[in-house]
Amino acid sequence: MFYYQKGFGIIAAARITGALPREFEPDEERYWDVQFLTATPTVFAPPYTGLSVTEIRETLGFNFFWAKTLKVPYLNTEQSEQLLGAVISKIGPPAP
Repeated sequence: MFYYQKGFGIIAAARITGALPREFEPDEERYWDVQFLTATPTVFAPPYTGLSVTEIRETLGFNFFWAKTLKVPYLNTEQSEQLLGAVISKIGPPAP
């Protein structure tokens, strides 16, 4: 999964680790455990280092409809790996 921040681009990438979401109380937020594939974000305020919309478009050769939560078209495995490589080049790899 790619973490996208409006105005900055892709700021991190991670792989979901697990088949089911964690167990939560009914009123709690839901989330998945992840393994970061890029440097883990440590600063949660702008400015962020990110792969910009222009850089994403140049990497993939096509654009997305950015005004939606679900960004389409969906990426295949090869496109995801290509984009991940560009994000790691910009942000850095995960810490050892």
